[in-house]
Amino acid sequence: MSGYKIRNDKELETALERLDELWSVREGDDLWTERQALVDSIEAYEDENAKISPPDPVDAIKFRMEQQGLRPKDLIPYIGSAPKVSELLAGKRGLSKKMIINLHEGLGIPLESLLGVESASPLPTAAKVVTAAHTFSKTLPPPSQEWPSAIAVSNVSSRKSYFGSELPYPAPQSQTA
Repeated sequence: MSGYKIRNDKELETALERLDELWSVREGDDLWTERQALVDSIEAYEDENAKISPPDPVDAIKFRMEQQGLRPKDLIPYIGSAPKVSELLAGKRGLSKKMIINLHEGLGIPLESLLGVESASPLPTAAKVVTAAHTFSKTLPPPSQEWPSAIAVSNVSSRKSYFGSELPYPAPQSQTA
């Protein structure tokens, strides 16, 4: 399996299915090499072919409106007038510098989303997300036990999603002895 190159989405799907079958394989097992080769092949294919485009600024605004239960008239303080809001949401008007600043400061929409540029921290590929999810799930205690503070505070500097919204889990609490 070493050096296997995924050439299309159908092969990617097959590789992801096989990788899912191999998750219980531990280092040193006979299938460990195949598992690692699959991870490497999937990452290489996704790095080459699965570029995630930055969100469209209007989509980011609509997403925030949905999250906060806002209506178009609620955007008037940030955009300027009802006709401007209507034109913006219909894609007939672009964002001005002032609108971008107002939406960022007033609604907390990340500048990257409003500018339609990629974030400084790239989004992970599916293989990296799956690997991280499996690794993290193995560190969680059974539901009857309390979560250790190390998990609650591990490198979490904020509770913001890609669009800058509050995530649905509680803020990490630092526990001092």
